Amino acid sequence: MQLIKLDIKRNGDLLRHIPFKNGVNIITNNGSIGNQLGKSTTLRIIKFCLGSKGENIWLDPDSGTINKDIHELVTSGQISFELTIIVNGINYEICRKFEKTKRNLKRISSINGKSLNSIDSFRDEIALIFGHHVKKPSFPTILNRFCRLDKGSVNRMYKFNNFYTSNDEYSLIYSYLFGFAGHSELENDVRLKEEINSLNDRKTHFLNGNSLIEYQDRLRKIDEEIEILQQKENSYDINCLHHASLAKLNRCREKIAKSSIEITQLDTRIYYSKKTISDYKEKKSLVDSNSLSIIYNEAKALIPNLSVTFEDALNFHNRLLDKKAEFVNNQLELIIEEVRVKNNILDVLLKQEKSYFKDISNDSHMAGFILIERELQEKREIRGQTSFIIESVFKFELLIVKLNKKRAELKEIINGYLNDFTKNLSIFNKEFEEITLELFKDYFLVIHAPEDIKSTINFSIVNEDKLAGDGCPRAGAMAIDMAFANYSKLSDSKLPQFTLQDYLEATDEDKLFCLFNQANKLNIQTIVSILSDKLQSMDPKFIKENSILTLDTENKLFYL
Repeated sequence: MQLIKLDIKRNGDLLRHIPFKNGVNIITNNGSIGNQLGKSTTLRIIKFCLGSKGENIWLDPDSGTINKDIHELVTSGQISFELTIIVNGINYEICRKFEKTKRNLKRISSINGKSLNSIDSFRDEIALIFGHHVKKPSFPTILNRFCRLDKGSVNRMYKFNNFYTSNDEYSLIYSYLFGFAGHSELENDVRLKEEINSLNDRKTHFLNGNSLIEYQDRLRKIDEEIEILQQKENSYDINCLHHASLAKLNRCREKIAKSSIEITQLDTRIYYSKKTISDYKEKKSLVDSNSLSIIYNEAKALIPNLSVTFEDALNFHNRLLDKKAEFVNNQLELIIEEVRVKNNILDVLLKQEKSYFKDISNDSHMAGFILIERELQEKREIRGQTSFIIESVFKFELLIVKLNKKRAELKEIINGYLNDFTKNLSIFNKEFEEITLELFKDYFLVIHAPEDIKSTINFSIVNEDKLAGDGCPRAGAMAIDMAFANYSKLSDSKLPQFTLQDYLEATDEDKLFCLFNQANKLNIQTIVSILSDKLQSMDPKFIKENSILTLDTENKLFYL
């Protein structure tokens, strides 16, 4: 898939026509002022046409400020973006625009004239065009591999996606990119691993800092105490009681015992649910913001271009805990309602029991018997609570064993696919090695994957540790994106055969020029947004031949 052209229209009239070519496509500025002209915005518009939400067209991702003029214009319904792409020889005309209503901001979209006005329907259609048909990774995540528009990840080669993407998710991403035949099994393995982690967390909550053996010992002790009380109860002389009335009383007591145990178990679930909610709230309230701020600042020093603010990270953490607490609370409401119903039933049974006692007993004869019965009832309730915890933990452990067995079976299948997998990986590595050897001279980079797995497939980049100084990390990140775009072309896949590159100012100029030349030599469609100051050492003729858009203060993207 490659880009053909981008047209920006206002009320149907052509405002900008931006054609794309093979090789490097430079978007730059003319004159001393290079910012706030629309260079980066052009790249964001392309990504909007391929499925992003598009707010960053008017929202500065670094400062968080809104360009009010652009926001007003783009959301007025006057501006439309029309991107033409080609996928496996078929042209697709993608049209997107914003339209502001009283309540919200609508995105009006179409592909080859077919209206797709919900975000989900548009993304689903785009994913189909690119042959994307798996749950994980999502198509927007795959697109991020080819688009370096996020300042926080521009220097990262392997972990190119947002800060919260896990190692398991990266395994799925690269499995998909390299066409791993065992991807569905790998996806199931990751899902099972998540289920096991969730079960272990629930088990920890139920045990509440104690061991399972402690609960089992507690249960044995309670059973011994109940047996002693039952012997005392049986020793009472109650032969004078009418057998029929006594039978009714015993049946009623059995129902009461059963109902009490059920309520006790539900009360235990309520307790642990409330404790879980409390734990989530406590994790929010007890966050040591000063310590976290120190850690964040250390990370900022190591990754100067980190775009995720401390507040963003903290808010994301708190929102995640709120969502978890909300889910548990919804389940809690159902349990509380069930307890209310069972308590009503128990009240009826207790009234019946009281009536039966009144019919067949006198206070002097039954006082001791009733005291024993009350103590028995308390012990049974404690036993119900303890046995519920033990049974639940056993259930969790049994499920974990079953899930681990399934994972073992999946790993056997996954290992069987690994040999064939190396073919696609070698195609990529050949190009990646060629690009990076030309770039770094003394060493090259390749992606390594294990020949046998014990957990999830873990990819790594050989020689990544050598990327230090002189803008090497940013150059390496651009090199791997170009290699993936070239791999898509060589493997004849529907994956993007282009790459969008922003925030290139930190790259060493010699390395940048080398990458531009490599893009032209290998016909890798590379669209870059860059300040003209960074191009001064390059041949003016080269810049002219490869520039597709040059902006200045009198010629901004939207002419504002």
